[in-house]
Amino acid sequence: MHRTIPTVFLTIGLLAFAGACQSGPKGPQPASQAGRDTVTVTMQQNGTRIRLKQGQTLLVQLPESQARGLTWEMEAMPDQSVLMPNGQRHLRSQEQADYGSLLTDQELRFQAVGPGTTTVSLAYDHPGGGEASVQSRFSVSVVVD
Repeated sequence: MHRTIPTVFLTIGLLAFAGACQSGPKGPQPASQAGRDTVTVTMQQNGTRIRLKQGQTLLVQLPESQARGLTWEMEAMPDQSVLMPNGQRHLRSQEQADYGSLLTDQELRFQAVGPGTTTVSLAYDHPGGGEASVQSRFSVSVVVD
């Protein structure tokens, strides 16, 4: 009996450890695995149509070079009865930091608030530089059911 109690505790500990090792992936997930409440789009979806349900979040994630003074800006406000801007942030991935990359990722968030169709249209430029400073454009048509 003296040996049985430690063996039971050891077995329970190993089972708990094995269960923890089998848990789902941590950190950012591809758009196909993202939570049902957030739909992530990248440059690969440029020019496409995205379908959302009311209450879902659209996360636009695009590369940028703040060091060169370039950033993504809205060219025109989407129809706010359909899609409401909900903040932005600039992220530096571990890989970008490890390689000393000047690129970061800019995330722009939008909340689907009502049924309809609108467009998210972004320009990659120097803020306040006007049309002459536009380096690239990104646009998706958004349909909210």
